[in-house]
Amino acid sequence: MMSNQENDKQSLSFWMTRKGILLQIIIVLIPSALLLKSGSLLLAGLFISLILSTIGLRLRSQTWHDTGLKRLASIRRVLLTAFGWTFALIILTFTLRHLVTFMTHEGPNLEAFKPVKGNIKGLLMGLAVAWTFGAFGEEMFFRGFLINAFYRLLPDSHFNDLIKWGGALVVTSVLVGFGHAYQGITGMILTGIIAFCFGLIYLTNKRNLWPSILTHGIYNSVAFILVFTGFSFDQVIKF
Repeated sequence: MMSNQENDKQSLSFWMTRKGILLQIIIVLIPSALLLKSGSLLLAGLFISLILSTIGLRLRSQTWHDTGLKRLASIRRVLLTAFGWTFALIILTFTLRHLVTFMTHEGPNLEAFKPVKGNIKGLLMGLAVAWTFGAFGEEMFFRGFLINAFYRLLPDSHFNDLIKWGGALVVTSVLVGFGHAYQGITGMILTGIIAFCFGLIYLTNKRNLWPSILTHGIYNSVAFILVFTGFSFDQVIKF
């Protein structure tokens, strides 16, 4: 008869296997998938997914620190990285928007953000959501948990590290795109590409979440402020 300690070790070893990790991925994605077309309830789905991700990490004897939520060595360096990436992503976004719109024959559906235009209360609420659910929530879930989980799914005997991280990055970026289905096909493509860039930031900074979290938060903040002011790059950039 096995002791409680042996049972715990056996359970732990299962959650660290590819089958156990695949099961975790499926479980954590279910809440967000079920609430995908539920408007603001999608945020509740992300919140539940984060709770399940935390449980999943504990089942593997890990914490968010292990996925990249580490103490900052240099706040100045991370801020400079975040502002630099934000500037590049803003240029990339508005350039790609015209290209993707040309290909799909429709612009991104931004109806969900209309209440922010000219509404200071709407702006403040938008910024709060942008930093809590967008910057921290999405980066912890998609980059911190899912990228590492998908990486572990691929066997070392068939793929090298570059292919494994690259594959995990692509898959999570596609999932982010689907998660923004309310923005239409153009919005899905654009958010998928931007998510790919956030993932690159995470991976190129030695899987530290802070650079991608801050970049995501600043990028979203700029977007909400532009919506609030009614400024449109469509009047500046012509395809």
